[in-house]
Amino acid sequence: MARVSLLRRPIEQGFKEGKGQVGMDHYESRSWRAWYRHILYVCLAMLFLLEARYRFGKKGAPCPS
Repeated sequence: MARVSLLRRPIEQGFKEGKGQVGMDHYESRSWRAWYRHILYVCLAMLFLLEARYRFGKKGAPCPS
């Protein structure tokens, strides 16, 4: 239970960055298919930003494990 509770902060941080940087909260769709497509693009953009942050040594990047 303690291990699961420790995962809460990184997940919330990911949602916060997703909403602030790549527009996770800006979807206006009426179908599940469009919503999934939007979330897919958001996740790909977040992955790109994480890779760029890691590659260029920006502070706050997680260490590879």
